[in-house]
Amino acid sequence: MQNSNLVVSVDNNQQASSYQFVSFRVAGELFGVSILDVKEVTPMINITPVYHAPEEVLGYVNIRGEIHLVLDPRLILGLPAKKPDENSRIVIFKPTIAAPMGILVDHMEDVIEVRAHEVEQSGSIQGSSQGDNLNSQMISGICKLEKELLVVLNARNFLRKSSVS
Repeated sequence: MQNSNLVVSVDNNQQASSYQFVSFRVAGELFGVSILDVKEVTPMINITPVYHAPEEVLGYVNIRGEIHLVLDPRLILGLPAKKPDENSRIVIFKPTIAAPMGILVDHMEDVIEVRAHEVEQSGSIQGSSQGDNLNSQMISGICKLEKELLVVLNARNFLRKSSVS
């Protein structure tokens, strides 16, 4: 089953030979999203809260005159909340994913490229190192790297999984 959220690096008539993921850490876990879904990564800036919004909505940020909703992936994934620090970053997604939005991550890692056959699709995933707390509907696959697991998230489901939609 081909996941439409993963990067295709060959012509349109073939399945992907490799995927590229923008990787980051949330609660010590290594996560990634398709590089094609990411517009930019920005340092932590002032987030304007939205009162009476669901708890996973941190608020809005203004980046070069464009307003973006910022979500807390920790709460969406069932992980404990944490205040932002100097390592926190906001991953902004492209408009093809949803309305202008992003997620707050603990720490950015690298762009990771893996061969397509190394990504285990979500239908066969039994859990992750965080146990059953991770919201399985957010996970599109897992890839075993040299030293740890990369949990691949489906960026299109962030708004669907939150109470915002």
